[in-house]
Amino acid sequence: MPQFIEFPALPSGEYRAAVDTLIRFCQRVPERGEALKDVRARLKQMELFNRERLPALWRFLRVAADDPFRPSLLMREIATARGDLEARRVLAERLWHINPVLMKCVLDRMAERVHSPNELLKYLDSFAYPGARLTGPQVRSWLALSQGIGFFKTVGIRLGVDELAAPYVERAALLDFDEFFDEDLDEPLPESESLASEAGVQQTATPTVEEPDRSPVVRATSPPTSAAVSLTSTAPPPARVAVRSLTDNEAPVSPRNFSTTAIFSDDVLAETARRLSSVVGPLPSSDPPIDAVSLGFDAEVYASDPERGLFKLAVASTLVCRLPPAIAREAWLALSSGDVLDALFDGSMPTSNPGRVDPHALMWASLLSRRFTEHPDLATNLERVRTADLILTTLESALGRGLLTLELFWILRSLQELGLFERGLLSDVAALADRPVRDILFRLGFLSTPYAPDLQALSVASAAVRKAMGDTAAPENRLRAFASAAGCAYGCLQVRTCGFACRERAEVS
Repeated sequence: MPQFIEFPALPSGEYRAAVDTLIRFCQRVPERGEALKDVRARLKQMELFNRERLPALWRFLRVAADDPFRPSLLMREIATARGDLEARRVLAERLWHINPVLMKCVLDRMAERVHSPNELLKYLDSFAYPGARLTGPQVRSWLALSQGIGFFKTVGIRLGVDELAAPYVERAALLDFDEFFDEDLDEPLPESESLASEAGVQQTATPTVEEPDRSPVVRATSPPTSAAVSLTSTAPPPARVAVRSLTDNEAPVSPRNFSTTAIFSDDVLAETARRLSSVVGPLPSSDPPIDAVSLGFDAEVYASDPERGLFKLAVASTLVCRLPPAIAREAWLALSSGDVLDALFDGSMPTSNPGRVDPHALMWASLLSRRFTEHPDLATNLERVRTADLILTTLESALGRGLLTLELFWILRSLQELGLFERGLLSDVAALADRPVRDILFRLGFLSTPYAPDLQALSVASAAVRKAMGDTAAPENRLRAFASAAGCAYGCLQVRTCGFACRERAEVS
């Protein structure tokens, strides 16, 4: 059984009504199928369409996004159920199946007493929770779906177990974590029925011939898209796959050159950077980052009111750095479409209704508006400073102090992208060196530690990203893409075959 952490987006409003909408969608898709564009149009009409979270909806319904679109067996079971209650039971079984660990932990806690969503969030984000890690928005999406199906009900301002959850309370009590994790396998992505049948014909017509690898192959460790699912096997990909070195045609860097230093020598790091530049280009990049331009920022608009523009950039940075991309875009659109931000900056009451604004986004915007009230000339002061370190220090003195950390670097990157500072001035402080990125840099010897307890350490890590990847757009994303495709990780499986200078190789040399 799998552990899903992404869940479909539901329409706004009451959760049960939202799940009713999901049931109606399954009922309205013809069994013979229909054009994919018509399905998308229906999803938009029913407020179920969310471009970034659409794959989560397809996966939850176990359906492939083919054209023509044909309903899955699960969708047919929902559509032919005798009444909404029976359809909800089908959805309840599906919700249990996609993450029984999450369901068991929540039901076990609910058996003791009612819990608020925030209490559940704290528990699921703690070390006491044994399952796959979930973000706050992911937990909220799961809770919304659970409430809509009928697992939980509102008891005052808290949540309690509803009638539909009764049989699952017993199943949760019988679930043994050790046995589950021993047998835990991810669910294969849904396949195209037409392609699968075609693959079956090809298999019967042509015997399978195993051919040896003739060139280095990059195998991504992240789950493939539905278009790339294997047609000959339904087995899910392993969590970590040993892959060939991406530089098999080059001699390995000798561990003697780097095994005794906290930070590898400049010569070794230059060689690593050269190898990275030669292999990162053709690799599949991860999700494109959210930049200021894609959020609608413009240099001329910023220049007309720099203080207001910097305030809005700061608010956007909190969403980009703290929320998943899809949620961040939604939250920014809701927050910036009305006059909420302008009203907060001016200290007045907004005329538009911010009811659909993400509460966390509104909270960060409110906190930042107070900081800008305390520092009314912040943008002007930044323009007077001519070195990257002083610009970062000035920004941190106003917006840091326990509020912003990694977000400061996104703000500086955005200011550089908008052309508001001299080209290249902020390059060393424009990379987002979060913990996964610092782990990669530490293994490759660009950092002496993956920890960054203060702004100075984050600044050093940001400069290390540039040193490793050069002047490229979103260098940290490209570094992650390399690590994902190469299998670069602690406890690396290809430590004896990889040619890169790396601490993992130094430990076994």
